Amino acid sequence: MVYPPRSLPDFVIIGAMKAGTTTLFHWLGSHPEVVLPKAKEPGFFARTPTWERGLDWYRGLFPERPPGFITGEASTCYLSPEFSAIAAKRLRQTNPDVRLICMVRNPEDRLRAHYRHQVQRNREHRSLAEAVADPHSPYVAVSRYTVLLQPWQGEFPEDQLLVVALDDLDADGRPGWVAVLDHLGLGHVDPPGDLRNVTAGKAQYTPLMQRIYDSPLRDTLSRLPRPVRGALRPLLLRNGRRVKARYAESKAPLPGHVQEILAAENERLRRLLSRDVLPWEVDAAR
Repeated sequence: MVYPPRSLPDFVIIGAMKAGTTTLFHWLGSHPEVVLPKAKEPGFFARTPTWERGLDWYRGLFPERPPGFITGEASTCYLSPEFSAIAAKRLRQTNPDVRLICMVRNPEDRLRAHYRHQVQRNREHRSLAEAVADPHSPYVAVSRYTVLLQPWQGEFPEDQLLVVALDDLDADGRPGWVAVLDHLGLGHVDPPGDLRNVTAGKAQYTPLMQRIYDSPLRDTLSRLPRPVRGALRPLLLRNGRRVKARYAESKAPLPGHVQEILAAENERLRRLLSRDVLPWEVDAAR
């Protein structure tokens, strides 16, 4: 079969980090009308060195697809304090009709998951209280979804951006999943499984694993046979007392000023989502 030339994506999941983007990306990849690239997180519109590779390079990331199929990508850095504005501008300039999806989650739960993610990656060695005491803490900043969405709302029409709560992917009837399918014009099918990419309990990267993860060797490692990866595990991953202590600390109460910031974000989310009560507030009340 002859396929049309590779084109820019029909949709982009712009974030937020630790709010269900991996789950949604893989669920969409299982849909019979969707063909996705193998890799998540190209970050093309955010990072200048990647952006300078050009649109032909970016198009090459996406698989050939028959007529009637759609494709897309997911890069959580598009909804980060550092890149949100430039990513929105670049994407609007190059692909103005793209459909956008933003995943959000209880801001406090997302913050804690972000901290655990950084601990697991061996990038964070402070306690949670120390990490969020910094007034420029990314853990707090990335949980302020409505602030980070402002550049996107300024660049794209309202009907091109769908904001979905993680809880609604997992709730009875999967209302979040149904909303995504409607937003993308896809036929309704059941999602393929449960939520993915839960950090809690994962072994921590060793310094060697961190260097591999941040290098081109990352893809080579993922292609090694399972027995070989198992043999390398003691060199690459650890699950000692320090990482367990950090995971335990991630449950500690947040400082008062952080709680106030997140409470204000919940109020803005109620207005954005046109809901009197957010899904995680219902769960807390129970």
